[in-house]
Amino acid sequence: MGLKKILTLVFVILLLLLSFFYLKGLYNISAIELSFNGKLTMDKFRDLNKELHLEKYSIKYIKKYNGGNLIMTTGNDRKMRDINISRGEFLYDSEKPITVIGEKIASTYFNKYNILGEDMFIDGKEYEIVGIEKDGNDIYIPFDEKKLSEYWDESLLTYIAPYEKTYELSINRTKNLLESQGIKVNNTIVYKEVIRGYINIIILILLYLIIILFKKIYESLKARIKSIIKGYKKKRRVMHLHSYIKKEKKNLLITLSEIVGTLLLFYIIIKICSYLIIPDNMIPANLFSFTDYKDIIVLYYDDIILKLKDGLSDIVVDKFKIYGFIIIIVIMWNRILTYIENKHFKTRNSEG
Repeated sequence: MGLKKILTLVFVILLLLLSFFYLKGLYNISAIELSFNGKLTMDKFRDLNKELHLEKYSIKYIKKYNGGNLIMTTGNDRKMRDINISRGEFLYDSEKPITVIGEKIASTYFNKYNILGEDMFIDGKEYEIVGIEKDGNDIYIPFDEKKLSEYWDESLLTYIAPYEKTYELSINRTKNLLESQGIKVNNTIVYKEVIRGYINIIILILLYLIIILFKKIYESLKARIKSIIKGYKKKRRVMHLHSYIKKEKKNLLITLSEIVGTLLLFYIIIKICSYLIIPDNMIPANLFSFTDYKDIIVLYYDDIILKLKDGLSDIVVDKFKIYGFIIIIVIMWNRILTYIENKHFKTRNSEG
């Protein structure tokens, strides 16, 4: 493998690692988001929560409003993701008509900087502004069951799973309980799977590099063992085995180190694979069944179509933005390396 390719892969790993920490800082890695259809009142959810035992959760209804989003929420949003409040505070009382607006909304509707405490007419009701979101274009209002009869583009239940290791059981249980109340769950996004996706790619790149190294060491080991055996066959009539071992001591030590290196790399490959996070529905029940693989592809395709149809979650949008940024940066990085490589080649030719 050429130096240019190795440098590019190392650079990609660095970018993916930075992306992982960026997204992890922006979203709660333990959060789970369910999009649903139906009217989920607080009383109905409290009854369901007697069985779910969720301590941290947020119910949100979202619709387009004046160029941004109007978000009606029960609160706890800042426990699910980072919402940067530049002035004031986030919604602190679901009973009071208060609102948090983005800076872009504030600059559109108000001509002054200090607007905390000002009233704003939002979607047919007057609210007191208690906070400003930095660089935001959204409006947050407290959960109001009277507004559930209105049209909303999206309905979300976001929560922290009580036990991280059994989050899939928690998802199934939550879905079943919601659907028993006539509330259909459309889509599920596990933040951990989205964020850890970067680590999965890093692991796959590392596996690729390690397998190439493993292959080189293995080929060298195989050739060396063949050479030692062939050499002994030629000299066994005139040289005792222990004398041949003494003579080939250096070669045998290299062979032994290559065997240890091969076994170590094999162990590292198995260990690294154990850190891959693959959703259960992406693992075929029968590894040798073509039908199972086909079903997984169809399921994955349907999931993508559903997400595109219902609208992408914020975390998914951010993930695609980051992937786009990485692709652009890597293309630029490759061009820089190619330029340096060509310049170096021309310099060598001129010197020659």
